[in-house]
Amino acid sequence: MREMRPSLSLPVILGLSLVAVDASACALSGRARVDKGTTLRAAGGDVIARFSGAALSLSLTLDAAGARARTGDGFRVEGLIDLAGVSLFTRRNLAVVADHVWIAGGRRVSARLDAGAISVEHRAGAPVSQTLRASAPCDAISIEPVSFSHPAVPDGARGWVAKRAPLALRDASGATIFTLTSDDIKDALLFFSTERRGAAVHVVFRGDVVVDAWASASDLAALPPGEMLGANSSEVSIPGVTRLAFDGAVRRVKAARQATLRAKPEDGAPAIGAVEPDTEVLVLETVLGWSSVWPASLAVQPPEGRGFWVKLAELEGK
Repeated sequence: MREMRPSLSLPVILGLSLVAVDASACALSGRARVDKGTTLRAAGGDVIARFSGAALSLSLTLDAAGARARTGDGFRVEGLIDLAGVSLFTRRNLAVVADHVWIAGGRRVSARLDAGAISVEHRAGAPVSQTLRASAPCDAISIEPVSFSHPAVPDGARGWVAKRAPLALRDASGATIFTLTSDDIKDALLFFSTERRGAAVHVVFRGDVVVDAWASASDLAALPPGEMLGANSSEVSIPGVTRLAFDGAVRRVKAARQATLRAKPEDGAPAIGAVEPDTEVLVLETVLGWSSVWPASLAVQPPEGRGFWVKLAELEGK
């Protein structure tokens, strides 16, 4: 975002447009939160794991074919994942309307792959309360929460409050480029400005959405000179995690060496991952030399009626 320019210029933009972004090489990794109930699927479509909502180490690869995830923390399961269930965060402001409207940095977004582009969506909090969409290059999104601060309001700025909704935002020529539609903005959305041209006010807002545009003075109410409130902000919320209870005795075992993880207790069952050495797991039961295991973190779980199975001999290093 450019700070308080004397003029703005932009061709008329109608609606929201997505710019194609090559996502073929996009790889993200870190400490992540995945929505409870989100599943991992094998290439054939079978569900091989589901997430509990607990934090875990995750590697995410995005390409034209979809999104593939691999769990970490020593309990490795790999498969296709629905991006809608993965919390991603903006590393910087992402343009919704070039030079005028952005999704702010440090905000939680959902993402999808759209014809090779990474399209992100953010539900801005009050007073905007509006869904914003943008395209993002790989280096502009993170799998971990991002710390982000807006610049300070410049000295001498005057406050302006939105009097009505919807509120049209304009470029310097007066053409409408975006509309803020939420009813919450009336008498609550506070802009600041250092410039006015006749019936138009150059307005700036910094919160979940960042605005640097023009608005009609008739749509705004000016605060008394010198009265300027602090900028709005919103925090990233992290979902709670349901605690689980198991029937019967559960043992905690640290893997002596790498053990192949399978969806069924059979030698011919496809491998879906591995328990890595020195990783602590919960052993729920052992049947005919096969142990049903869960990661101690409970961050990833088998689908209903299925399990994560390893050979007990591999787990114990015998």
